[in-house]
Amino acid sequence: MAGLEGLRHVSIGRYVPRDSPVHRLDPRVKVGGLGVLVMLVAVLSGISGLAMLTLAMLALTLLARIGLRYMWSSIRPALPIIIVLLLLQLLYTPAQPDDRILLAWGAIRLTWPALRLVIVALLRFAALMLAVGVLTGSTTSGALIRGVEGLLRPLVRLGLPAHELALVGSVALRFLPLLGEQLESIAMAQASRGLAETRGRWHLVANARRVAQTIVPLFVDVYRRSEELALAMQARCYNGGKGRTHLIEQHLVGQDWLALAALTLLAALAIWLQRLP
Repeated sequence: MAGLEGLRHVSIGRYVPRDSPVHRLDPRVKVGGLGVLVMLVAVLSGISGLAMLTLAMLALTLLARIGLRYMWSSIRPALPIIIVLLLLQLLYTPAQPDDRILLAWGAIRLTWPALRLVIVALLRFAALMLAVGVLTGSTTSGALIRGVEGLLRPLVRLGLPAHELALVGSVALRFLPLLGEQLESIAMAQASRGLAETRGRWHLVANARRVAQTIVPLFVDVYRRSEELALAMQARCYNGGKGRTHLIEQHLVGQDWLALAALTLLAALAIWLQRLP
């Protein structure tokens, strides 16, 4: 069960209360900034532009005072799978006749295009994880809902349920750390009853059965939590976003406009760096 020890400390989806400039930004600016970053990461394929975006997200993490160690705890549980996938891509990417070979060992050819693909994938993953961590770590659930709803409000006239979509997205993000904690608790309970990882001749079948025995109670707990959340919303007379008002109206202030200007400059610089190798 050692592989599940870090699930309790998954930071994606957790709010970290701090007094920082990032925490004080309008949630619409932060949600919109994440959307712009996702588009840039999907479009850009150059190492220079993606490296610049990753460094910018690192600086934003430090500015938000969330802590790199706290962000690392979200990446660590998935690190073995990521390493295996990157190694497979690195070693088994088909080599072209004109590719520069960096290492040759038997039938395996390590080429520069394959290494470049791995570096690009790592930079994309790091930038996205840091951006999502900063957004959820610096924005409360209520502010996150207001931010998404504010960006989708122009589409309400087309029949799009902006408030409901924002609520679903926020609840899904906040459920991630809870699911990690519950999965770790179930695995530890099974280990205490002798259902530990098997390393015999039929270990693959036994471990697959153990995973099934872990997933079933996890889904039961998810349904239980969902029912409790639905009952709590009904008890508070929640009926969706129709006719809903807000105690605090959102208005962009000086620091929000400054953040938008910095985001525009960052996007332009990343696109310009795309021309570099």
